[in-house]
Amino acid sequence: MPYIHFSEQEKELAKQADIVRFLQAHGEQVKRTGKEFAWDSPAGKVTIRENQWYSQYEQTGGGAVKFLRKFFGMTYPEAVRSLLGESAGQEIRAAGKEKPKPEPKNFSLPPPHSDMRRLYAYLLSERGIDRDIIHAFTHEGLLYEDAVNHNVCFVGKDDTGTVRHLHKRATNPLSDFKGNITGSDADYAFHYTGKSDRLYVFEAPIDLLAFLTLYPAGWQEHSYVALCSTADRAALRMLKDHPQLKQVYLCLDHDSAGIEGAYRIADSIHSLGEYQVYRLFPAHKDWDEDLKARMGKNAIPAGEHPKLAYIAEKTAELKGLSLEDTDEYIKYKRMPADLFDDTMRKLERLKKQIIASDLTEKKESCATEMARTAVAFCVLRSRQIGKPITVEVLADQMAKLYKPHRDKQNISSQLDSIGYDLKEIREDADKSDAQTKTEIEWQIRRMLLLGLSCLQLGGSISLSPTVAEPTVGQGASY
Repeated sequence: MPYIHFSEQEKELAKQADIVRFLQAHGEQVKRTGKEFAWDSPAGKVTIRENQWYSQYEQTGGGAVKFLRKFFGMTYPEAVRSLLGESAGQEIRAAGKEKPKPEPKNFSLPPPHSDMRRLYAYLLSERGIDRDIIHAFTHEGLLYEDAVNHNVCFVGKDDTGTVRHLHKRATNPLSDFKGNITGSDADYAFHYTGKSDRLYVFEAPIDLLAFLTLYPAGWQEHSYVALCSTADRAALRMLKDHPQLKQVYLCLDHDSAGIEGAYRIADSIHSLGEYQVYRLFPAHKDWDEDLKARMGKNAIPAGEHPKLAYIAEKTAELKGLSLEDTDEYIKYKRMPADLFDDTMRKLERLKKQIIASDLTEKKESCATEMARTAVAFCVLRSRQIGKPITVEVLADQMAKLYKPHRDKQNISSQLDSIGYDLKEIREDADKSDAQTKTEIEWQIRRMLLLGLSCLQLGGSISLSPTVAEPTVGQGASY
């Protein structure tokens, strides 16, 4: 594939493109509400104003390029060319021949053993899986022991009964070997289909079996899938193939990777349609470890997501904010018209202090003060239009809006994004002398998201590894 180079002018034009025009040109229905438009996306209502959009469900938004990438699944070059035309950009092809496409991988099942004694011994004695549950899966042809290495084979079939996926796990307790065989189709990983509207999603087949052993009541009524990873393909395939499934329980590992995976998979599920998605936490690292604990064995403890814990802590602190004691409130009572300009000047000043300071504690303090300032603005601004919002409500919204799987920018990029958001908020306010109530509500939403970005920045600063700073008493005194 060639690399497509876009000029800075083309990038800016794409960002400023009219989203409503794009939607109407592609046959999408949009409804005008004052100065804004509403579009019903697969993930819920989206509010659009010129080149900006805001998702009511996900509480996020952005420009035209981001809109096409999110809702139409386009790459960056595809989005820019869709907005500006196919002639936009310059294709640059690397010298030499293109790499040939890889040959399709053969999918060959390991032959089954004449009996399954090692499989039963391993799952019963080593893992503590209930015998009736093992028998139910072996009877359906979803579990067997391979003849050569005596691995447990977890079989994934499609709706025609054809085997499309196989995951192997060693029965030797001294071995941690496990993996999918070559050519497995991730859409059809190890699963069981029941008749109810519930789907339970796990990372590993052994966790699925452990969960059923721990909670066996009526298990055959429901559906289960083991992703054999934290990818979402097998879960999405189950929902597409079985329309009766409406409730999804994400039973991934209780660690950072599992928590992020649950957020990511929940997003993917919601993009498919109307589903109720819940999270079930094992008490230990995973359901297999919970079963070990019940058997009296040592179990690996659960692990929390450090950034998620940081955001929860800081939003809880925000709830204790006494607005009446702040400088913003005191001045607001005297000169309410200065609220916006004063807030923007303070936010821009704090951002400069973050960049200028070499002290981690100072940087984090400025970032959290920016978040506090943004929340204070939202409270005071909401009062001006007769729709007051409390600090507690805003803090809860920020905690709910945080998505750890999307928080991947480094500190420098986060600062750039915050600077860009500040610039856009100011430019938006400068477009008219008197803003409508709808425009002010939009401004409050933007400021709330900015406050969350500042908390994310504070978390990145706080949790990033740093060189220990010298304290009094270290080294010589002169």
